[in-house]
Amino acid sequence: MKHLASRIYLLILVALVTIGFLAGFHIQTLRQQVVSDGQLYAVTRYNPDSFYLNAQGPDGFEFALLSAFADWLQVSLKIRPENSHKQLYEDLTLHLAQVGAAALSPPDYAQKLAYSNPYLEVTRVLVFRNTYPESLEHLTTERIVVQESSPSAQWLAQELPDYKNVLTIPGNSTDILLALDQGEGDVAIMDSLEYDIDAAYFPNVKIAYDLTDPLPIRWAFTHQKDDSLVVAANAFLEQYESSGQLAQLTERYYGALNQFSYVGLQLFQRQMRDQLPKYQDYFIAAAEANNLDWRLLAAIGFQESRWRSRAVSPTGVRGIMMLTRTTAKSVGVTNRIDAEQSIQGGARFFDRLTRVIPEHIPEPDRTWFALAAYNVGSGHLQDARYLTAQMGFNPDSWLDVMNHLPLLSDPKYYNNLTYGKARGTEPVDYVQNIRRYYDLLKWRFPLNDEIPELPADLLVLPPAQNISIPATL
Repeated sequence: MKHLASRIYLLILVALVTIGFLAGFHIQTLRQQVVSDGQLYAVTRYNPDSFYLNAQGPDGFEFALLSAFADWLQVSLKIRPENSHKQLYEDLTLHLAQVGAAALSPPDYAQKLAYSNPYLEVTRVLVFRNTYPESLEHLTTERIVVQESSPSAQWLAQELPDYKNVLTIPGNSTDILLALDQGEGDVAIMDSLEYDIDAAYFPNVKIAYDLTDPLPIRWAFTHQKDDSLVVAANAFLEQYESSGQLAQLTERYYGALNQFSYVGLQLFQRQMRDQLPKYQDYFIAAAEANNLDWRLLAAIGFQESRWRSRAVSPTGVRGIMMLTRTTAKSVGVTNRIDAEQSIQGGARFFDRLTRVIPEHIPEPDRTWFALAAYNVGSGHLQDARYLTAQMGFNPDSWLDVMNHLPLLSDPKYYNNLTYGKARGTEPVDYVQNIRRYYDLLKWRFPLNDEIPELPADLLVLPPAQNISIPATL
């Protein structure tokens, strides 16, 4: 009996010690682990709507949104770029990354993952090059182009499982539209956002109709019992949206899409072929003299005059850069219809306007403000920024000021402003048009120095290379 009591006492003692040990042992959640490690591992895609490289380094909507999430968590961002949706999802299921972001509208083979709340929407669309397709069901021998392993490819396989004439392309959305434009296919299926980003480069490729209702875009996460990182992402996205930052980011990357009609794009393409070569050297020289991108300067010139050296407006502005007599004199232009003088004067004038914009306003908004001032004047822009602040919005945000510029034509507002009435909608269209022309010119004329060295601390890796992530992921 005494021996039994001793054994019971010993078992109780062991249990108490074990409970005490477990109570003091802290098992980290996934979010806590990310914060403790100081690093968030993300997988995305090389694609115009997600992640790409420009002269300043890594860029893209999803990259910017992921960077903001990493800052919110107070950790550094590590990127693993892939070439396809399927590779992205495989990386997550293999725990090679903690979050996936690439304008994802998840396909069925990704159902083993967890997802954030939606932050954007897309539709799946049918696009064509020559003959308008009456309906998907009426397609018989038409060649359908889709991106390999994409949600669109899987959707097509579900909708038309027996359709044989399908061309799958391993590239990105640009490659899909290029294949269609070059006659390698008759129609293509893709997400509307992908089409919108690249459509201006292929004016002969058009949307026939939507194939789906709006589809939510979400981030994807490794599926496990611990949902702490998903909860954190949802909290971040909610805060980012409610603060207006998501709208700002969306405007920055997608605000100038869908600016032009088919006729407008055709005119731009024709003038880029026939007129721009006459003046390209002038744009380059003027840009170099004023520390500008010649393609931005050329975009201003096209918006102003369609690159016509003798252009004249009813208000008396003249030349490629459409300078007033007063402005021309102030920047040393003696002959406004002389193309070289006009372009040099326009460059000096734009540089002057840029210097007036407060330095604390970040790019690219600072450039958009300078463009608006080129059109409507610095005084009216100042009024618009004042009005934006008075109405409780951010006067340093192009999106907010853009939304308030039209009020300059309303007597309820302009009677109380320093510089009075202005046609406030014109600078909005003006800036958005130039942004899109600038995009087209950058695509058509890439600069030699726009192959940047990647920052080592970002850890951007080629698709075939694995990254070392703690085994407890």
